[in-house]
Amino acid sequence: MRLMLAILMLVPAVHVTSVATAQNTPGVFDEVIYEFNDDLYHPGSPAVLADLGIGPAKIIELRWNDIIIETYNNVGIPNWAAEAWMGVRAVDANGLPVDQMVQPFPNNYDDGIVGPTSGTLDVSVLDLVTNDDGLIQLLLASGWDDGSGEPAGSFLSGQLIVRYEQLVPAPGALALIGLTCLSPRRRRRH
Repeated sequence: MRLMLAILMLVPAVHVTSVATAQNTPGVFDEVIYEFNDDLYHPGSPAVLADLGIGPAKIIELRWNDIIIETYNNVGIPNWAAEAWMGVRAVDANGLPVDQMVQPFPNNYDDGIVGPTSGTLDVSVLDLVTNDDGLIQLLLASGWDDGSGEPAGSFLSGQLIVRYEQLVPAPGALALIGLTCLSPRRRRRH
């Protein structure tokens, strides 16, 4: 049985953009785009590829565009495309970290260079938010450990897009912030 394992941390290429909101959806949605560029993934637990500071936000959707991977054959038995995972680590309503992972190539037992593929996963009902520092983490993983200790493959190109909604503090919290700004300040004598 091939187990969920994975990854290596690398320097990200990230873009943040704002997109128009649908008429029936409150708030403004933004998205952060990670451009894959030969990002290796190793056997082991999902590992952090990039930390993304998006401020206090709720994660709405994961999208991937034109993902191309290369799987490696380290021991004479190749890694398969279906074993490649990617996703995000956010926080649930209890403040606990949650990994939300997707397979860009489900049920694809090809090896070597595979893709491109695109897809979407709606995660809005999971109520996943950024951590206290306003961060989410991008993750890569392999679903099988070939025992070699070598990378299982590489995300050669494509984009992982995280769509999110900015969270604004409750009106009471905004009022407290406003009062602190208005409070008189003493001058210090030198």
